[in-house]
Amino acid sequence: MSIRQVLFVILSLSLFLCSCSSETTESVSADTAMTETQAQEEDDLKELMNQIRREKFDLILPQVMRENNIDMWIQVLREGNPDPVASNLGSDYGVFIFTDRGGDRI
Repeated sequence: MSIRQVLFVILSLSLFLCSCSSETTESVSADTAMTETQAQEEDDLKELMNQIRREKFDLILPQVMRENNIDMWIQVLREGNPDPVASNLGSDYGVFIFTDRGGDRI
């Protein structure tokens, strides 16, 4: 696999994960009391977004990496340089390394 193909696959993975990233809900202002129903809806939405993230990393990422013969994907997030992938990784900065060791997960 050429370097150009590897870079294309990495870019494609990044764009795919970005396009699937979760959107945050608008916060209720501090002076307005949040009702129990609104709190439950927010909890349900957070759980749904967490489930989507888990499925991206447990199902989609392994499939895409294996289809394109990618053994390792490194995502570097720099502080002060916003990256849409950060919302999926749970941090605004750091180095995230995904490796395929076989089995069901990356």
